[in-house]
Amino acid sequence: MCRNSLWTILLLFIILSQGCKRTDPVPVGSIVAFSLREAQTELKNKRDIIDSSLFTLGGITRFVGMVIDRKNNDIILIGKKSSHLPISTMDDLVVALRSRLKYHDLPMVSIDPVSNTTITGRQEVRFGGQIQNTSFGNDLLNCDILLKKYSLELEKQIKEVQSYRKLLLNDALKTLNQGGVKPVKITWVNIDSALRYRGQGLESAITNQSRFWFNYRDPCKVRALDDVFCLLTLDIVVEKEVQSINNVTGSRDGDVDTSIPDEEFANEFSNNYYTISETYPVLKKIKLLFDMTAIAEGLNKTKDIPDISFLLNEYEVKKVDTREDFELISMCAIIERSDGKINLIRLSGGITPEIEMEWLNAGDVTYLRKYVLESRPNSRSLFWKVNVDNWEMPNNTGIRKERIPSKNDRQSGCIFNSESIVLSPVKSGKSEFMGFPPVKASEPYNTKGVQMNMIIDNESFISDSSLNHVRDTLLKKNQGKKEKVWRIRIDDKK
Repeated sequence: MCRNSLWTILLLFIILSQGCKRTDPVPVGSIVAFSLREAQTELKNKRDIIDSSLFTLGGITRFVGMVIDRKNNDIILIGKKSSHLPISTMDDLVVALRSRLKYHDLPMVSIDPVSNTTITGRQEVRFGGQIQNTSFGNDLLNCDILLKKYSLELEKQIKEVQSYRKLLLNDALKTLNQGGVKPVKITWVNIDSALRYRGQGLESAITNQSRFWFNYRDPCKVRALDDVFCLLTLDIVVEKEVQSINNVTGSRDGDVDTSIPDEEFANEFSNNYYTISETYPVLKKIKLLFDMTAIAEGLNKTKDIPDISFLLNEYEVKKVDTREDFELISMCAIIERSDGKINLIRLSGGITPEIEMEWLNAGDVTYLRKYVLESRPNSRSLFWKVNVDNWEMPNNTGIRKERIPSKNDRQSGCIFNSESIVLSPVKSGKSEFMGFPPVKASEPYNTKGVQMNMIIDNESFISDSSLNHVRDTLLKKNQGKKEKVWRIRIDDKK
């Protein structure tokens, strides 16, 4: 091949490469704006070359809210790009949008016992909001499974969060000690191993059912005003509920009251949520999914939203198989006591996450519109950097501080059944232990699963002239521009 031909091919390659190149990527640490209008247009037209940033929402890893641009018939998502948080995806966003806007439901997943669970050893996996067989539903389910296994010490433990199993056992030992009884030997075994005590006297038996679920720390505030939605601090916590469902009265020395362990587990997990998320990144993802659902709810409460019918009805979400059932994990602690009696403590079940959010209208957040729209390079931009370098972004708990490089820088829901039994080697006409369950089981506890309850209060708005200035600046800068993604700069604004 002649030299001229080689130069021609090289020149053609350079031209094609430049022709396919978008604007420079938004740097890590930036506030990012992402246009749903432009994303939908590209997906609908099925262009041969689609920017990968379309499927990662411009690299957003933590949402702060959205702006509805009525003039350009656009919905613009706003968030931060961080290097240590999971990247959002178009598929997950579409699932959240469809759940609220198309199916009028809320994303939910729950692993629940059914009437024959004690026989089959299987629990039912339930989904709500049509999230089954999606990455969204699979991630929520994986959080459910992780929290169940962590609670039972079947996953790696961190020192800040004790397992529910450990807390329950410690409380049982404390109760014995207060009654002057010392533990001689403690072992954790499978359920079948407890059958060695069949026929011994059943002095007492109590079954408590504990439920844990995810929620946002109260108070949860989501501000909304003039087509601007802003998520404030929405930290995830674990809440709890316990009820006694089966009892055989008698001796109470050693029966377990789960109220204290329940409270301790919920508090430790809540106070160390971001710490434990570093060990288990799937917990970071659940925060992202919850925030997407909050944004979808914002659109659900908005009249005459811009057209996103293609995303709601035609966009093909990648199928991810989700399981239909899950095994019932059970374990039993045997406490041999100094008085010759035996304590059996059985744990079974898992975590059922749930979301309950309250939406409050409070404060003027319309300044976001100004900075988002003014920083858009042109009206066809898919995503762009929002120039708000000195802005203290809401909903930022758990995000590490990251320096934004300058242009001169180089490339830089859980259900737990806890059964506490006291056995005596002397029958004395008492009931006999014949295995688990010690008494007739009640109907499975009806759970609500992973579910969002969102309420918008009609509170008065607080006017803020500085925020209005931000809004005006954004609108002014965007006149006649057509960018999909752009950076917003709000210097020295808080």
